[in-house]
Amino acid sequence: MCGGYDRLHNQLSTGKRLCKPVNHWLNMRWDAPGVLRLDVGVAPVGESRDEGVWAYFNHFLTPETQTSTHYFWSVSRPFKLDDESVDR
Repeated sequence: MCGGYDRLHNQLSTGKRLCKPVNHWLNMRWDAPGVLRLDVGVAPVGESRDEGVWAYFNHFLTPETQTSTHYFWSVSRPFKLDDESVDR
């Protein structure tokens, strides 16, 4: 049975379930008080990140009132930009 990260990489990069080992990374940058950026991805063991799949997750918080906050987020990816099947 494949683990979650290898399944993610193989399905997004090839469309097939290959069950090969991958390296996983998660880098976080927190700019207080209200900006968080995550760089999350997987790549085949021994390969560069350029051979993998990853996404950037951005979270923005801004005060509305003394007791409430607006929360916005976005996700983007720098791979297979012309492949509409990845958008689904």
